[in-house]
Amino acid sequence: MSVTIDSVKFYINQFIQNFDYVDAIFLAERLYAEVKNDESTYLLARTYYLSGDINKSYWLLRNSSVEHVPTAKLLLAKCCFDIDKLHEAESVLLGNCSSVNTLALDEFVIDHGDQATFALQLLAKVCEKSDRHQKASECYRKSLKLNPFLWSSFEALCRLGERVDTSIFCSSTIKSNRSVSESPICVTPYTESIKDIQSENQTIENSINTSTNLPMKERSQSRLFQAPTTIMKLTDSILNVDSANISANITSTPIALLSEQLQDGDKFTPPTIKPPDYIPTLRNPPLAPKRQNTRMLQQYGCDDTSTPVSTTTLLHKHEIASTSISEAKKTASTRKENKSIRAPTKRTTRITKPRAPCADMSITPISSLESPNKMTTRSQVRSNNSSLNSSMETEISNKRERQKKSQSSSRTSELVENIINVFKLLGQGLQHLSQFECRQAIELFESISLKHLDTPWTLLRLANCYYHLHDYQKSVLIYRELRTKFPYHIDGLEYYSTVLWHLKDDIALATLAHELTETDRKHPASWCASGNCLSLNHEYDKAIQAFKRAIQLAPESDYAYTLLGNEYSLIDELERAMACFRKAIQLNSRSYKAWNGVAMVYLKQEKFQSATFHFTKATSIYRTNPDLICHLAVAQHKCNQSTDALALLNDALKIDSKNALCKFHKAGLLLHLERYHEALAELEELRQIAPKESLVFYLLSKVHRHLKNFHYSYMYMSWSMDLDPKGANNQLKENADKLYSKDEDLLLGMEDIASSVTDDDNSQMQSQSSLQDIQPMDSSEEIL
Repeated sequence: MSVTIDSVKFYINQFIQNFDYVDAIFLAERLYAEVKNDESTYLLARTYYLSGDINKSYWLLRNSSVEHVPTAKLLLAKCCFDIDKLHEAESVLLGNCSSVNTLALDEFVIDHGDQATFALQLLAKVCEKSDRHQKASECYRKSLKLNPFLWSSFEALCRLGERVDTSIFCSSTIKSNRSVSESPICVTPYTESIKDIQSENQTIENSINTSTNLPMKERSQSRLFQAPTTIMKLTDSILNVDSANISANITSTPIALLSEQLQDGDKFTPPTIKPPDYIPTLRNPPLAPKRQNTRMLQQYGCDDTSTPVSTTTLLHKHEIASTSISEAKKTASTRKENKSIRAPTKRTTRITKPRAPCADMSITPISSLESPNKMTTRSQVRSNNSSLNSSMETEISNKRERQKKSQSSSRTSELVENIINVFKLLGQGLQHLSQFECRQAIELFESISLKHLDTPWTLLRLANCYYHLHDYQKSVLIYRELRTKFPYHIDGLEYYSTVLWHLKDDIALATLAHELTETDRKHPASWCASGNCLSLNHEYDKAIQAFKRAIQLAPESDYAYTLLGNEYSLIDELERAMACFRKAIQLNSRSYKAWNGVAMVYLKQEKFQSATFHFTKATSIYRTNPDLICHLAVAQHKCNQSTDALALLNDALKIDSKNALCKFHKAGLLLHLERYHEALAELEELRQIAPKESLVFYLLSKVHRHLKNFHYSYMYMSWSMDLDPKGANNQLKENADKLYSKDEDLLLGMEDIASSVTDDDNSQMQSQSSLQDIQPMDSSEEIL
């Protein structure tokens, strides 16, 4: 029965391999209706799952008792995970174990056999979605240890903030894992039948190989008798014909003999073919005289007195001698015909003279069954020579095959070694990127060979490194190269749209959104690009709808929730913005953008303690981001911790000495601490960085006013108004009133000034390197 299932299974797998899921499902359903066992159930469920019908696969496995089959158990757990039944998926994977916390991973590996690696990975995903990150990390590490090529497990560990030793990507580890995987861990009934079939086929192949030295007729007969037993079993099972009937009707054919042996115990032994007792000779006595043969043999070193030589050399010489004898025989016969009348008695004396035919030579004597004449001797030598030649040819061919295999194995080992080295470099780069150590990640990614650097995965991560460093110009160049070489690649391009939003390149952003929408309208990156394009054109309601559509397509996209929260924050719907940011944190606890968004909402609500807490959380994730440190300093200043805030701003400027946002707020803090000369020096440096920023001149006016330089104060105030022709003059006056009061909070006044910057001011500042660094203290856009 297992042979029949294997034959049908072959066609089902062939349909699946050629993407013909309709016929595969239909045939699998017929097999399941005919034979309902574990294998047919799993085969049908797997066909349902591969065709995309997960619910059918789930219900079929759920209503069948296939928990003892590791492959079926893994498929059922996978179905539960895909339909968000996490608790059920966990219970299926754990089996008899009550809880994940008490689970021994070594026993788990033994229970799941060859599927242990993937079962561990799936269990880790379940733990990650249920916020049990420590157990998820253990399972990911174990699965990666069992199979270092599980790159998704490595990415998941990096996403969780774990540091993984990249030495796990080594050839010795992979070889040891290969040897472990080849050892039989779990044996199922159908794997046993497959092993039996393979062993039978191997035995038959060996017997066929040993018969290659036989003559052609005997070889064909041996092949006929050595038919595989699996073919007979498959024929009987499909045609439903009993082997007894075959033997009753056909008794004189090899198939009848084979069927009789199959009845005894399905063990086939080919019958031995006995040679006949007598082989008739063509002529007796021999035609040619023995003296003439002896002379020819003596000419080639086969005299009675010669030293013995090896059999192979002698056979070769004998073959040459036999050809010479045949030529000499013709000439001798013509001469004898001419001399037959003259000397008739001489021939009789030669014929009757006794001589041993090859008794003293080192040639193997002919058996009694063979003819002693010269014709049979020549044929025997030729057959021996042909068998020797065939054996030498097979030996040479085997040697060539061994050389080819050794060359292919060396090439394969070299290929695997190269891939492992690439895995190490990519793993180290991804680890640095996940820890937001972007400079180190860029060095590692750029050190990779060009053929691996010129791939979508590497180019996308390299562009993301520059994006996190706020080096938008270089990031755009890499994104454009990615779009040029791989126009079909869409994953991760939502960050490209955000980079274009920061650069205010509305034409490029509109083009990108149009291309992505035409390529794949159901991809979340297409709708994120459309939302950023609408947001840049101040169509906030339509942008919100686009981001909501992206969330519908990818409910687990934390970045889509972050973009939606930013849009709500722009239109001052703070509660909805807070909900979006918290959902993003729930999906990805290491999203510093979401933590920053929550902190900005609290800053708007003047909940400075809460804002300080969330800014601290964001800076703990991305420690080298000067903008996050600057925001934290602002929150601490508003909590009356100005000295600590100034120390944080100094640390941020050590990371980026030309960061305009940090310099602006450091000057404001120095002004608040009445350190006017230091504030003036910082503003002069900032003036060189942002020469067209009206807020810089406004703050210069205030510093000179405190230094009693009233003419400079009026001059800089006038320049500030000129740089803001449509701007917020009334708001500037209100802010000036706050700044002149004795209970002034200068930095709070500066935050209000920052919020009064209009869209024209933004376009005016676009040409400067500090475009996004001074603007966004009242919203979370800057930290997208």
